[in-house]
Amino acid sequence: MAMDFFAQQDAARRKTGLLVFYFILATAFIIAAIYGVFVAAFLYGRQHRQSHLETAAPMVELWHPELFLAVAGGTLAVILGGSAFKTASLNGGGESVARQLGGRPLPPDTADPDERRLLNVVEEMALASGTPVPTVFVLEDERSINAFAAGYTPGDAVIGVTRGTLEHLDRDELQGVIAHEFSHILNGDMRLNIRLIGLLHGILLIALIGYVLVRSAAVSSSSYRSRRSRNNSGAALLLFGAALIAIGYIGVFFGRLIKSAVSRQREYLADASAVQFTRNPEGIGGALKKIGGLARGSRIQDGHAEEASHLFFGNALRQSMFGLLATHPPLDVRIKRIDPSFDGKFPRVESHERPAPEDASPASIGPRTRPIPGIGFAASESYRGSGTTPTGSPPPPRGGFDSAAVMATIGAVRSEHLNHARAMLASIPDEVRAAVHDPHGAQAVIFLLLLDDDRPVRRIQREWLDEHAPPDVRARIAALQSHAENLPAAARVPLVEMVFPALRALEADEYARFRKNVEAMVRADRRLALFEYTLRRMLLRHLDAHFDRKKPVVVQYYALRPLLDECAALLSALAHVGHKDPGEAARAFQTGARLLDSDGAALRLSPREWCNLDVVDPALAKLAETSPAIKKRVLTAALACVTADRQVTVAEGELLRAVADALDCPMPPLLSGVEG
Repeated sequence: MAMDFFAQQDAARRKTGLLVFYFILATAFIIAAIYGVFVAAFLYGRQHRQSHLETAAPMVELWHPELFLAVAGGTLAVILGGSAFKTASLNGGGESVARQLGGRPLPPDTADPDERRLLNVVEEMALASGTPVPTVFVLEDERSINAFAAGYTPGDAVIGVTRGTLEHLDRDELQGVIAHEFSHILNGDMRLNIRLIGLLHGILLIALIGYVLVRSAAVSSSSYRSRRSRNNSGAALLLFGAALIAIGYIGVFFGRLIKSAVSRQREYLADASAVQFTRNPEGIGGALKKIGGLARGSRIQDGHAEEASHLFFGNALRQSMFGLLATHPPLDVRIKRIDPSFDGKFPRVESHERPAPEDASPASIGPRTRPIPGIGFAASESYRGSGTTPTGSPPPPRGGFDSAAVMATIGAVRSEHLNHARAMLASIPDEVRAAVHDPHGAQAVIFLLLLDDDRPVRRIQREWLDEHAPPDVRARIAALQSHAENLPAAARVPLVEMVFPALRALEADEYARFRKNVEAMVRADRRLALFEYTLRRMLLRHLDAHFDRKKPVVVQYYALRPLLDECAALLSALAHVGHKDPGEAARAFQTGARLLDSDGAALRLSPREWCNLDVVDPALAKLAETSPAIKKRVLTAALACVTADRQVTVAEGELLRAVADALDCPMPPLLSGVEG
C-alpha cells in the first residue's frame, strides 16, 4: 500500500477544520444548556416569591437577551480559557503528554532486559524512517497492553508504552506496535492529537466545575453554624453543580464524537503502515489478539485517560454502550483487516505471562553484517566527491536512483529500510553504540565525529576540549577514540540521530556548554564542511527546540512565488556540491528548477563562490514555514537536481539529509537499489 507522506500531512491538517466545527457546535449546545438552567432557576425563584404573596404568576418569558449574553460570555471565557491553559501546559510537546499520563522516561543506558529490548526496537525504527531517535517513556502503573506517540514534530516526538506491553509482548509483537506508533509520527497525526487534547479540555471543564461545586455544597451542608441558611445555599449550590455536571456530559459526548471522527481512519492507516514497515502482519496482529485475551485489555487507569484516549494504540477507556463514539475501531475488525483468517477467538493471556528477554545488550540485534550498500548521509571529508559510497562499494549504476522513487519512500518506510537500519547498527563497534546511550558518552561521540583530518586543526580542537569539556567527557573521548577510527562512514549521521535521548537528559547549563563546544569544534578550521553543517544543523535544531521550548513552526506560506530566491539558493548549492563542471551543474539546476517553475526562467543559478552554507541555512529556515504541498515541491525539485545524473554522491547525500530534516520530512536512508 503506497502512502503519500505529504498527502497524509495535508489530511491531518484538514481534520483540524472538522475538529473546530464540532468544537463550535459543542460550545453552542453547552451555552444553550447553561442558559436554560439559569432561566429555570430564575423562573423557580419568581414563582416561589409569587406563591408567598398569593398573587397570580405573570406570563413566563423565556428569552432574556442580557442574561443570555452574560451566560454566553462567561461560558466562552471558561471554555476558551481552559483550552488555552491546557494548550500552554502542553508546550513541552510529547514529553508533557507522557509525564501527565504518569510516564517515566527510560534511561537510554538501562540494563533492564525488557526496557533494553524496547529501546533497541525504537532505535531501529527511527533509523529506518530517517527520524531522530525519540525519548521513550514507560507507564509503570499500567498493566494493560497499550502504547502511544506524542509530539508536535518528529524531532520532539516521544514513544510511550505501558508496563504491561513490555511484560506480555514478544519482540515481533512489540515491533508491530512501535511501527504503528511511528506511522502516527510520520503521518502528521501527533500535532493534531495534541491540539485535540488542548481544545477538548475547555468543553470538559464545565463538568469539572460542576464537581467542584457539588463538593463545596457537601462541605457547606455539613457545617453546624447558620445551619438553615447554609443548607439553603448548599442545596442551591448542589443543584447548580449537578446541573453543570449533567451539562458537562454534552462536552464528554462531543469530545468522544470529535475523537472518533478524527482517530478511527487514522488507526486503520497506522495498522496498514505497520504491516508495510515490518512485512510481518503476525506482529501487530498478535499484539491486538493479546489485548483481546488479556483481562485488562488496553484500558488505562490514569485520570488523564479520557482526554488522551485518542493517542493510544488500543482503546484506553472502558467499552462504551455507544460503540460509534469509540476512539478506535473494534479489535476484531482491525485484526481481520490484517489477518483475514482470524476466527474471532482471542487467546487467553495470563497476567503473569512474560516473553523470554531478548535484545538485552545494545549489540544483540543479529549477525554482524556489513550495511546494505547505500548512502547513509554521512562521511568523513575524505569521502566527499570521491564517487564511491561510504561503504566503499562502487557508485550505483546510471538509473540506480530515481527522484520519484525516493520521494515515494518519505513517510512510507519499507522493510528494506528496516533491514538496512539493523545492518547499520550491527556495523557500529559495540563500545561506540553503547556510549551514545549516556550523556557523557553521547557528547564524546559527537566530538569524535567532529575531529578534523587535518592535524593542525585537530590540535586546536583537542586543546579546546581539554580546556572546556567536562572531565568525564574527556575520559570517554580517550576511551572511544580507537573504536571511532574504525567507524563506517555511513554510520556517522545515524549515530547523530541516536544521541538525542541521552543529550535531552542534560541539564540546561550542561547543554549550553555542550552547544558552545560543538560550535568551537565546527569553526576551528574557519570553514564549514558539509558533514559539519549537517551534524550541527540536525543536532542544534532539535536540541534547541527541546531546551528552549520553542513553539512549533507555523505555516506562513501556501504559495511558492514569494520563495523563489530561497529555492534558487538551495538548488544552486545542491548543483555545485554534486558537479564541479559548470555545465553539468547548470543542467542539474535546471532539472530541479523546471519542477518549481515551468520553464525555469524565474530561477537563476548562483555562481559557485556565492553558494556557501551560510546562504543555505536562512533559505531552509524560511522554506520550513511552508505548507506540506510546497514542501513536497521543494524536496522533489531538490531530489531531481541531485539525481539528474542518476547517481548520488556522498556530499549530495549529506546536504539532502539536512534539507529533508529542516523541512520535517523524514527521509529514510537512500538505498542503491531504489530504482525508477
